[in-house]
Amino acid sequence: MDKKYVKWILWALSILCILFVFILDALFKLGFVQTFFFSSVEMILGRELNHAIWLERFNDGISKYFGGYGIMILFLVFQIAFLYRMRKDSLIVQFERGGGEKISGSVNCSDGRNYGIDLLRCVSMFMVVLGHVVVQGASLIYTDRFSVKYETGWIILFAVDCAVNIFALISGFVGFGRKHSYTNFAVLWLTAVFYCMVATFFVVGMKLRPFERGMVLNAILPVTRYQYWYLTAYTSLFLFMPILNHALTSFSRVRLRAIVISCLLVFSVMQSAFCEKKFFSAVVYSGLWLIVLYVIGAYIRRFDALSWFTPRMALFLHMDMVLVTWVNFYLKDYFKPGYSPTFFAFISPFTCISAICFLVMFRNMSFSARMKKTIAFFAASSFSVYLIHVHPFLYDLLHFRFTFLNEYSLVVAVALIFAIAVGIYISCSLFDVIRQKIFTLFKVRERISALEKKLLD
Repeated sequence: MDKKYVKWILWALSILCILFVFILDALFKLGFVQTFFFSSVEMILGRELNHAIWLERFNDGISKYFGGYGIMILFLVFQIAFLYRMRKDSLIVQFERGGGEKISGSVNCSDGRNYGIDLLRCVSMFMVVLGHVVVQGASLIYTDRFSVKYETGWIILFAVDCAVNIFALISGFVGFGRKHSYTNFAVLWLTAVFYCMVATFFVVGMKLRPFERGMVLNAILPVTRYQYWYLTAYTSLFLFMPILNHALTSFSRVRLRAIVISCLLVFSVMQSAFCEKKFFSAVVYSGLWLIVLYVIGAYIRRFDALSWFTPRMALFLHMDMVLVTWVNFYLKDYFKPGYSPTFFAFISPFTCISAICFLVMFRNMSFSARMKKTIAFFAASSFSVYLIHVHPFLYDLLHFRFTFLNEYSLVVAVALIFAIAVGIYISCSLFDVIRQKIFTLFKVRERISALEKKLLD
């Protein structure tokens, strides 16, 4: 088959998948499938059934096996077709013949910075803000179920849900091969303390909350008092970074590949398939999942993995993952309403693959001198954007704040959601300039670096 026809076949499969969902939806709404099911069971058993009880069992079974496990078959079909296209382009053959153990050229500038990765930091943090505007702000997804606005809101969430994984992948991609710096973490911790204090003074000064003694302790100990779940999980990752880097340097490519695949199977594929919520909480919020992603990012950096993977292919694969996730959600939402973390969570294989796709798209980008300055400015404040708008006091202010957007047309509502997210991101970045000036004035980094050198040397 000619290579130019393959991509059209893949898109045709995507369209057929969507049509299949809506046809199935119509058949169920018209009652054809249920009638056939009840008639068949009654014929086999020779007696009438309690349709209410059996309908609940029927919907549960369809939701679990078809909407949950069956989607893996659809996922494999998509990926087989995708890999077939790359093999036709002789990319996989070239990859298999290569495979030297070399450090990726992750620095694409003479000043030692990878501005593609810096831009990815900004993009991933904007995705976090955008997701919070939709979820916490109650825009689109709180409209009528199965309406166009409702489905559009969930598609936006599925598209940006990989943002947290992207940040962890960047930690591994950038952290591998670098000196383990306690100064960087100390500055990060003090930044969190700074914004916790600012948020506390703000809500108390504006009389949004009464003052409590625990507020001060929460501000001083943001990690142990769990003010930011990602910062607490990242602390666990940071403490193990020297051990991880040593192991990543010592192990061969074959062994590391086996470790990566094993971790993905145990913590991602199996968890998503069996949907054990306790296991999900234990893996994600303890920092274990960040460690897995750190290893994957470092593996990509060390061996220049996926160098044959073009940005266009990565973008196509990300859209593929969003589509498959939405189909799974639509089916489960129809048969068993309510949120389910199956295949829609940080540890979902679809979300993990999407995050890797973003890393591939951005890691080798090059920019003009003016663009580099802009990227460097916003990248320096990217994590502060998270610390500001996700602080418990300020995050609560977003609760159901944007329900008015649901009254507008779909195009206007989506445009306003993006505009609000951009406004929050830029506002937090500009406010972080004040924090940077204060830290520079008191020479925070220099003093901590001198103390680290004195203690460790």
